[in-house]
Formats: sequence, C-alpha cells, structure tokens
Amino acid sequence: MATTSLRTTVQARLVEVFTTALATAGVDGGQVPVHWSMPGERATREHVWFDQTDGTVEISAMRAGRKPRVDEFDIDVVVVANSPGSTARQAAERSEELYGLLESVIANDPSLGGGILGLQWVRVGRVRGPLCRPTDPAGWRAVWRLTLSCHTRLE
Repeated sequence: MATTSLRTTVQARLVEVFTTALATAGVDGGQVPVHWSMPGERATREHVWFDQTDGTVEISAMRAGRKPRVDEFDIDVVVVANSPGSTARQAAERSEELYGLLESVIANDPSLGGGILGLQWVRVGRVRGPLCRPTDPAGWRAVWRLTLSCHTRLE
C-alpha cells in the first residue's frame, strides 16, 4: 500500500493514458495535446487540460499504531474543441467525440493499467457539456468538463 497521497501520481497516469488515447485523434490525424493544467497561450485548436482536484481523507480511528487512510478525490478534466467556420452543433459533436475517447479509457480500465499501489479505482462522475460559445472568425468552441472520482487506500 502507498503511504502518502497519490493525487499527483494518479493525475500523471491520467495524463499519460489520455495522451496515448488522443495520439491520432486530432482533426488532422495528429495528437490532441493533454496539459497538466490550463494551457493559457499554449492552447491549440483542440486540447485537454486538468483543473481542480479536491476530496476528503478518512483516517481510521479503530486501530492502534499507524492508521490506514482512504483518500477519495475528484479531478476535473476540461475538453475543448474549437471549430472555425462551423456550427455550434458541429463543435459540440467534435468535443463529444473527444470526451468519448477519454471516457472509454476509464471504462476499459478503472485501475489505469495497474501499477499504482493503493489506487482502487477511477470512475467518471459528473459530466457537464457541451457548452458552446461563438468564436472569431465565425466559428464555435465547445467545452466539456468531466469529473473523475478516484479512490485510494493509504497505509
């Protein structure tokens, strides 16, 4: 079992598996970038980034010595698709396609390939989107925000 927080370890694995899933998912057949945090000026037409992480740690009081802990936390992931010269529906459909690829990664393997001692599972929780906004020149941006719920056990 892990002895310290796994929050950054789990996020690092998510970046890795999402990067693999989106390796050829770009509109041109290239990589859709996955960023550790908001990319700012590095943002490309399509991209994914990790936002806020929060949760709770429960410490067992029913055991002498070092107490086992359960760290349950949520990580927000943002999926963005900008579609110049398109309609809101086209941007929404494209962003949903990208979201679907990420959701499939979690559905196919909630342990993220194993190897993270203490990670019990990751699941897709709340999903918000698509939110569409007009952009210049004459295009649309669609955004999805999904919350990944993570369950870890620490010794």
